[in-house]
Amino acid sequence: MAYDILLDSSMPTCKQQDELSVGMNSAPADFDAANNLPPSFLDFLMPLHRALTPRQQKLIARRAQAMRAAHAGKLPDHLPPSAVTTHHWKIELPD
Repeated sequence: MAYDILLDSSMPTCKQQDELSVGMNSAPADFDAANNLPPSFLDFLMPLHRALTPRQQKLIARRAQAMRAAHAGKLPDHLPPSAVTTHHWKIELPD
């Protein structure tokens, strides 16, 4: 069974952040999913990969944008107040 999965060096690296070339979320160059993973593991992994990778890519892009802005002198700010930070609330613990 063939899978379209990003288990190679095509994922972004930390190089843009601190000039270290450390791969993030990537497998070693000689990794072979068919030989290095237990049978049927990809059947478990692929739905998770398909569901989570788009959000991961968006978060990586947002972080890169925030880093560019910070390097340009625009520092991040606090989130605006919300009901959680301005209203009384409490957690009910079970007996």
